[in-house]
Amino acid sequence: MAVVVGGMIAIKIIQSQFQLTTRFQPPGPARGDLELRDECLPETMAGWQKQGFTPPQQEVPEGQRFWTHSWLYQCKFGSAIVAFDQAGFTGWHELSQCYAAQGWTLENRDIREDKSGNWNYVVSEFSKPPNQSGLVVFSLFFKDGSPVQPPELSIHQAIRQNMSWLERIDDRLDNLTAKSTDPALQCQTFVPTSGPLDPALIEQAIQLHLESRQLFVQQSLNEHSQNAATEASKPESTGGTTTQQ
Repeated sequence: MAVVVGGMIAIKIIQSQFQLTTRFQPPGPARGDLELRDECLPETMAGWQKQGFTPPQQEVPEGQRFWTHSWLYQCKFGSAIVAFDQAGFTGWHELSQCYAAQGWTLENRDIREDKSGNWNYVVSEFSKPPNQSGLVVFSLFFKDGSPVQPPELSIHQAIRQNMSWLERIDDRLDNLTAKSTDPALQCQTFVPTSGPLDPALIEQAIQLHLESRQLFVQQSLNEHSQNAATEASKPESTGGTTTQQ
């Protein structure tokens, strides 16, 4: 349980490390952030059992930009935190850097394809003395539901250029030929554990992420569709005369 609590604290600290490219706006519904509920994720998912839900702070400190909902899940292999992060991201956000900034050492970063081949996701493995391991599976998507594809990175590229993995990520992000400026939403599954990561736990965490991200996309599309319908139904005022559409 101590490892899980430590993991949840790490999530909160890492949120403060988000580097954003948009002008500051306080988080919350006024910024266009989604307000999710506990029941937005099911009691059981991909062999995991839900244990708890933490909504975002309603009153945030001045200057804070992140707006995160998180759910705690448990399976026979361990515990995981599923988080939906809104922080004014534009295009890709390399979450691995945020964990590295909090003392985690990146041991491996893979880009995986889902079954459709249309939405890649990142699986990053970390270590931290004396014997902690961490797994982060994350994806981003635009508000229209389309995926934000992660930049490619391999250990061989890093070695050839005598660069660390994170330096290579920075280099790749700085040199992308086309950077999107559209708002993006981030979903992640974080698994903290003592000792080495069990391959079975990694696979279970990946499935948890893949199922939860689809639910987040659907929730986002439903919410924005409802908001658009509400806006369209509002009366318009032209020249002082109100007309019903």
